Amino acid sequence: MSPPVRTDDTPAAGAEPPKGIIAALVDAGILALFAFGLAFPILALNTRQDLTQGLVIEPRWQLTLTLCLVAFLARFGWLIIGAHLKAAGNVLGAAKIPTYY
Repeated sequence: MSPPVRTDDTPAAGAEPPKGIIAALVDAGILALFAFGLAFPILALNTRQDLTQGLVIEPRWQLTLTLCLVAFLARFGWLIIGAHLKAAGNVLGAAKIPTYY
């Protein structure tokens, strides 16, 4: 007896994720690394002057990593949700969402 044939487009259990999600994760990861590179000297290493008129460096890694996570999630959401909105706009005949790249 042969296994039942799937007629819908949903992936089977244990199937690999769609290539669009992997590409969105890679793109968002590259953006987070880029944001970390730009934020490192400005946000991660805060300088202040102490009472002896010396310069003190205060590390702020939590702030830096939090903002990089926000950048990652914003880009990932834009790529995933924006793709769905663009596809829905084309299907319904609504105004097209402009792309800037």
